[in-house]
Amino acid sequence: MTISKEKAVTTAIKEGKVYKEKLSNTIILIIYRDRVDNILKHLEIEFRPHNYQHLTGLLLSHRDSKTGELIVREHTAMEFYRRCTDIPYITPDEIVFNDEGTIDLKMAALPYITQITRITRMTGSYDNRTKIKLSADYIVGGVNSCIGVSKNSDNDRYYPCSCLSENIMNITKYTSQVLTIFQKEISSKDVYKDIKYVAKGLNLNKLIFPEYIREMISLENYMAESGTPR
Repeated sequence: MTISKEKAVTTAIKEGKVYKEKLSNTIILIIYRDRVDNILKHLEIEFRPHNYQHLTGLLLSHRDSKTGELIVREHTAMEFYRRCTDIPYITPDEIVFNDEGTIDLKMAALPYITQITRITRMTGSYDNRTKIKLSADYIVGGVNSCIGVSKNSDNDRYYPCSCLSENIMNITKYTSQVLTIFQKEISSKDVYKDIKYVAKGLNLNKLIFPEYIREMISLENYMAESGTPR
């Protein structure tokens, strides 16, 4: 059964505030070991304010004065984000669902996605045979929820394009273990220092990073004796 507009709006506003606090205007660096060739690789994912609307599956609309029909408003991603994070908040009577067939799954996954640095344990190339309506390059997440990410056209980074209540192993060609996750502000010119996750039992000081990844990170905030961030 499709979630009510009231519940969807409540969830979008609640998680929008978490997105603003934890993800908006930041980049996360995911370092993983490819299961096939055993090589350490990486993904950089930008989380900008306008990306949030795509994760919710909600669209802003207005009611036609003549027909009374709800008509989707174009180019409202920034307005949607602002109105999920501050007053005046979005209201149920001005939204429509982008796809009623997936809105329940998106809303169920959204609270986990705003905790993406905590739930991500695997990544893999998206298997486009599994989801006809999804367009993505990679999937990152875990066995309960994940996000699809697509490559930016102007750099080598990715952006979140879909929120999924799915087992990542069911929608990827194969999964690879995430070893560590870093995070920094998009505006930062510095290397990554803020460590958000380290795989259990892994000591980053003993990991042999490819040179190009080594140049992207700093382990100065890492406690080698415990294998965890400070």
